[in-house]
Amino acid sequence: MSDEMKLKAPSWSGKADEAAMYLTKFKAMCECSGFGDAIVPGVTIMSPADYAKATNKKADNVKLFAANRKACAIFILGQESAHGVAFQTSTITTDNTHGKIADVLVAMERNYQPSDTTAELELDTALESLKFGGGDANSSYNAVVRIMIQYSATKSDSDLIKLMARKVTSATYTKMIIDHMVATTPNNFQELCNQISTVQRLVGVSNSNGKKKNSEKEIAVVGTETADKKKSGKNVICNHCHKKGHVEADCWKKHPEKILQWVRDKQAKRAEKEKSASETGGVEVVVASIEGSDFQRARC
Repeated sequence: MSDEMKLKAPSWSGKADEAAMYLTKFKAMCECSGFGDAIVPGVTIMSPADYAKATNKKADNVKLFAANRKACAIFILGQESAHGVAFQTSTITTDNTHGKIADVLVAMERNYQPSDTTAELELDTALESLKFGGGDANSSYNAVVRIMIQYSATKSDSDLIKLMARKVTSATYTKMIIDHMVATTPNNFQELCNQISTVQRLVGVSNSNGKKKNSEKEIAVVGTETADKKKSGKNVICNHCHKKGHVEADCWKKHPEKILQWVRDKQAKRAEKEKSASETGGVEVVVASIEGSDFQRARC
């Protein structure tokens, strides 16, 4: 390992859900330590006997042998269970007494990265188990990224934002999510989490100073002001309905055909949901309330 950069070898407990992160860290460590050529799949490593006979220790194949030997040793030192050790020892042969780190990593990836279909199903299950109700929204973003790395599958930003919308319990943040989806193309999940976290931090500062806890209405004002700074034309007035936030060409009252389909669907179900409001809870009621008040006032 270079004297200029000393890295701590990553460790693996043997748990399946930690394998992907361990592999990512181990490969990064190999690259930074000058062992990157040894982890290339299919690379050929000379035998110990040929290495012993080599007179030029700076030759590429000789340096590759040394890099593989060191990487294998570091891999073993990072194992906290027999799982990783078994992967390494399975690559040991008569001609390669140290094992072959490239084959070790390929075997681990094959074992712990499921097929595409399975990965997508497992990703959906893991994401559905996340809670978006409290804490820092950026923590939720990091949790989503961690899960997607774990299952080697991805979701679009729009899907992730819709998932958050179904799970949040705050009417304020629900409105911020809806405003973001309507105003931003394409939707940016990280940006949205940053916006929500900004409001959460402001509320936290207020509470830590001993002031009265901000009401939902006060938080909503902060959230709206944050969103206003990112949106142009927020203060325009429609010449048809005389409401702020849109121009006559985009007025839903004058041009009902421009109402988004998902808004139409929600409006159509609103009456039915209001009849059973006492029996229906969760974010759907909150979304319906917002669409029927703030959302429609901005458009109609």
